Amino acid sequence: MLKPSAPGSASLCPGSKISGGKVLDSRTRQVVNRVADALRLAAQSAGRTQTCLGIFYRRKQAHLGAPKATTATARKLACLIYHLLKYKQPYQKLDPAIYQLRLQKSTLAKLQTQAATLGYKLVPTAPFPSNALFTFSKFLGSCTSQGVAE
Repeated sequence: MLKPSAPGSASLCPGSKISGGKVLDSRTRQVVNRVADALRLAAQSAGRTQTCLGIFYRRKQAHLGAPKATTATARKLACLIYHLLKYKQPYQKLDPAIYQLRLQKSTLAKLQTQAATLGYKLVPTAPFPSNALFTFSKFLGSCTSQGVAE
């Protein structure tokens, strides 16, 4: 059974060596841990799938590189497993299309905020599909009513 701080006990969280208010090191600790090894192996396998975890892995891999993407996905898996065991809830698989839509929506919001701070306004060239927003909001409503955390 995983300990109460699942990612921390599996040594999947970044360390923080701070001295005098200055961050000296923030690498993930190297520890011999069978749970961490299994989660990293599962994370690499999930990276080759067309699921939300696969999309997450590939996004992190493009940004951080493969080793850090593996650790980040393994930590996400550890949090997911811990949540499932602690609250005894079944796993609810999120549709990858809805996940992609949520990522696009957050990216658009970030870009609009950045443009506004620079004094620009973004004008869409293609309209956002209205049925996709309805599906996304319908899904979010069902998740919050059932008490599922992301």
